[in-house]
Amino acid sequence: MTETQAPRVHATNFDYRSSRDVEALTLFFKDYLLEEHERLRHFPSGIPLASWLNTILLHVDDEPVGFCSADLTRYAIELIYVAPEHRRLGIARWILTDLRDACPERMRIKAPLSPACRKLAEQLAIPISSPTPDEEARGERAIKDLHETIRQRCRHRRVGSDLRPCHRCYQALLRRAAVAMVTEPSVAMRNAARLLGGAVA
Repeated sequence: MTETQAPRVHATNFDYRSSRDVEALTLFFKDYLLEEHERLRHFPSGIPLASWLNTILLHVDDEPVGFCSADLTRYAIELIYVAPEHRRLGIARWILTDLRDACPERMRIKAPLSPACRKLAEQLAIPISSPTPDEEARGERAIKDLHETIRQRCRHRRVGSDLRPCHRCYQALLRRAAVAMVTEPSVAMRNAARLLGGAVA
């Protein structure tokens, strides 16, 4: 009988050309949005994919278990998410430590954070970057507009209050947003690569 090998934790760059990567990132981002909405009761901040972000998928052996996106212009972690069944294995600690140690300047992590992520950032001495007043104001306006849109389109009996629009409509919107925020940039990058003869990595 052979000894059981410990699972291998590793990271790979997100590949917009890979349907497997797009599917995994969409799933994780959707779960992140739904979890954070339950905690915060409004649309969570942060995006998983953009031209200024380096997005990586986290794996245990060959199974994707989460993702991390880092803002290359501000040396800050935009988002980090590990699926619930793979938490408490040190995956977030491993990737944050690796990124912190490789960063040419002092790395930060963007707020708002879950209590567990805030505690981990403090343990690793990673400063938490708060939004600027302008970013906060834009975020509040966007959330207010979003809530109004949900209330106008809701067809359920209970449409919610000003602070809490219909929960079912909000969750449906979050699912649609997750798909759009991963697939639309991926499609744009694929199209750009075709136009440039595959020059976009």
